[in-house]
Amino acid sequence: MKATEREIKGSFEGSQRKIAEAKDEILAEERRLSENDGGRNSRLIEEQDQYEREAQRARDALDDLEAKNKENKSALEAAKREVSKARAAVDSCTEDFQSAQAHLAQIRKSEQNFMNAFDRKMPQLLSAIDKEQRFKKKPVGPVGVHVTLRDPKWLHIVENIFGSALNAFLVTDYEDVTILKRLMREVGLYVLCTRNI
Repeated sequence: MKATEREIKGSFEGSQRKIAEAKDEILAEERRLSENDGGRNSRLIEEQDQYEREAQRARDALDDLEAKNKENKSALEAAKREVSKARAAVDSCTEDFQSAQAHLAQIRKSEQNFMNAFDRKMPQLLSAIDKEQRFKKKPVGPVGVHVTLRDPKWLHIVENIFGSALNAFLVTDYEDVTILKRLMREVGLYVLCTRNI
């Protein structure tokens, strides 16, 4: 057995010597090749290493850009949602504004229609009264402007009972009646003047 161990040990040592000799031969051959190509081979290896490092930096930069691109896409989607919400709010406000404008137009039209219940020259008379400075107290009227119905179904009954009195004006004294009648003649409208204020 000892003989076998010695053989194995000798064989092992011999293999190690051969390995060391082979390594020395490889190094010698690399030196010879390096000397023969003027160091070209080692430069090529260095260049290859440099290109590999640059390629890795480019891959890292690409990974960073892709990550930033994902972040930007998320931010863009969030911004689009915010714009959509803002656009919906603007549309809602626009609808509210248009509705308010329509309501205002309806109110103005109803005011005009309210004056349509009186003689077509009534607006002229009211304007003349507003401009007149000699009244002791401005006439009140037409009386129909100051009448409010709680239920529109009574409109015809009130018109029948009060009749032309709804077109009448209330004045404080005879001088104001005279001034008012002169204004009525100027606009061509004649209504009842009652001295009661």
